[in-house]
Amino acid sequence: MRFTVDREVFIHFLNIVDSVVKVNATPIAILLNVYIEAQSDGTLILIGFNGETGTKIELKVAVDKPGKTTVLSKKLLEIVKKIEAEEILFQQEDEKEELLIQSINNTNPIFKLNTAQADSYPIFSEFNWQKYIRIYGKDLLYLINSTIFAISEDKVRAIAFTGAYVEESVEGNLTFVTSDGKRLALNTIEYLEKKGTIDLNIIIPEHILKVLLGAVEKDEEVLFSVDKNQAFFKVGNVYLYSNLIDGRFPDYKAIIPNERNNHGIVKGSEFLQAIEDVSIMSDSEKNMIKLDVSERKMEISAQSQAHGVALEKIEVKDYYGSPIIVFCNYRQLLDFIKIFKERDIYFSINSKASPLLFLIEGEKHFLHLVMPLRE
Repeated sequence: MRFTVDREVFIHFLNIVDSVVKVNATPIAILLNVYIEAQSDGTLILIGFNGETGTKIELKVAVDKPGKTTVLSKKLLEIVKKIEAEEILFQQEDEKEELLIQSINNTNPIFKLNTAQADSYPIFSEFNWQKYIRIYGKDLLYLINSTIFAISEDKVRAIAFTGAYVEESVEGNLTFVTSDGKRLALNTIEYLEKKGTIDLNIIIPEHILKVLLGAVEKDEEVLFSVDKNQAFFKVGNVYLYSNLIDGRFPDYKAIIPNERNNHGIVKGSEFLQAIEDVSIMSDSEKNMIKLDVSERKMEISAQSQAHGVALEKIEVKDYYGSPIIVFCNYRQLLDFIKIFKERDIYFSINSKASPLLFLIEGEKHFLHLVMPLRE
């Protein structure tokens, strides 16, 4: 096998493969490798699989001699980043179990990376794309970025909360919902096209969403589909698939408050700054802050028995309701405010025990719920 490839292009796509294989869900050693196949027509195929998520990438390169092999993904990525050249040469002699990697100009450094047999690597799960949802890359990125932070880190007790619940809430619209049991994020976008019947109401694992964040460009179009217990994505020359989470997502609509008794609007930038400032004094166990809301102002404070108190005031516009005090986890606020810090944020607090509802001015589909804390 012998081929040359543009260094920057190769690093970009190898990063995608490595983001898959580095989360190895099995004890099979070869799944830490990347499968490499150089075909006689100039196609270079990269494949990664971790037992649950897989990717296949097709590139056009200069192939002098076709062949296939597998090498440790992490080490290959480290090596390629060390070679400062526009093009990199890869070659492997038929009888040798090593891949030679160097600049096309034969300059230093030169690496010889141990290989493993390609025939023992799992076959990529191909998809026929007879049914799909077509979506703008920027819209998919927006859906993921505006909801992924609320996914649960508890991989044992809350399996249904370890991914994004996906549904077609209204025909022509794709909705992502995430929750860790203490907060909930929801957003909806309008997709471009749907071909065929696609069964949604599924839970997509967090890991594939993180891979997509590195694989999708804003100006690309993405194909998304579901078949049996797997989700499939096509992003240009990148193909991704993942097992779905086998769990039942709770009825999230039941916890969204219908009434809005005490509500107003704050500037996202001011809200963010105030929370970040007072959080220095917050208890490290609960990350608790107090929101004391009344007409025209919100007092945000935190208290530590060991260190003292911090307090900051911001303006509230269009407040309706009675004065109210509520306690909450400041980290559960910062995650979404950072995304919308340049926007006005609408809030509604019905009582000390009911969820805090947050909406974004100009974003009719996004909402964020935070469960209050006890003082």
